[in-house]
Amino acid sequence: MMSAIPQLLLVKYLFQRGQDTFAEKGPYSAGLSVSLFQDAIELMVRTIAKEVDAKVSDNTGFDTLWDAVRSALKNVGRKELPLKAKVLDLNKARVGFKHYGNLPADADAAKFAGYAEQFLVAACNEFFGLSFYDISLVDLIQHKVAQEHLRAAERAVAANDAASALEECAKAFHYLGKPLAVLIPRLGDNFSSVIASADARGRNIQRAAREVEDNVAGLRDFVVATSVGVPLLDYFHLRLVIPGVLRLGDGKFQVQWFGGKQAELENAQFALKFVTDYGIAVQKLTGKLTEMDRKLLFGEDA
Repeated sequence: MMSAIPQLLLVKYLFQRGQDTFAEKGPYSAGLSVSLFQDAIELMVRTIAKEVDAKVSDNTGFDTLWDAVRSALKNVGRKELPLKAKVLDLNKARVGFKHYGNLPADADAAKFAGYAEQFLVAACNEFFGLSFYDISLVDLIQHKVAQEHLRAAERAVAANDAASALEECAKAFHYLGKPLAVLIPRLGDNFSSVIASADARGRNIQRAAREVEDNVAGLRDFVVATSVGVPLLDYFHLRLVIPGVLRLGDGKFQVQWFGGKQAELENAQFALKFVTDYGIAVQKLTGKLTEMDRKLLFGEDA
């Protein structure tokens, strides 16, 4: 079963991408999300078929996989893949979109999202003895220290400890954001103070410099978000809900909560998903760098 974990991670990734795509509400979001839901289901089915040694090939029809799995030699107890009628209904919509350009209605796409989730939860439990919800995309994070902080955040969320979860997400975000902090640097610290001290008319120039700082910071946030393909509003929302963290010389973090922020479980769940997705996206952006290049650019924390 452990050999199937990489495939199950990909199944979870495809399903989540389908959810995210549908949430974008773009002109083709409904059709693209249904295609991703179908991809997740088919990969799950074929992973199960391999697990039970079913007699299938690349040309085996999707609708015949249910019988192939049920009759497989290693399928003890003749366990069945669930929800065949609902999954075939979803597959029909996917074929209509992919091959004929028939865009499903939003209501239908939402229904198919429910079908996909029901199928994946039931099949994962039946054939692998795992909760689909426990499969964590945190496993895809390559930065081991950031991964440890995200795992701590998962445990905190499970324990309903929103404050600890948000702190751990903030620490993970510190490490995962380091590549973009180097590639897309911030304006120098204390820019406005330096400008003011260089001129006798200090206050007026300092106010102007602060305006420049604010505008450049906003532009940088836009560039960072679009560079890795994360929603800009979600990026801003993360900055609002996580505390500030400063990594000290001894490697420990100083954590500061600003302006009476409320540590709510909903925000902790959002931060955990967002920081994980952000980390995966940054990895894709910097994936062509060699290990030596990574160390030279980002230091030992890379």
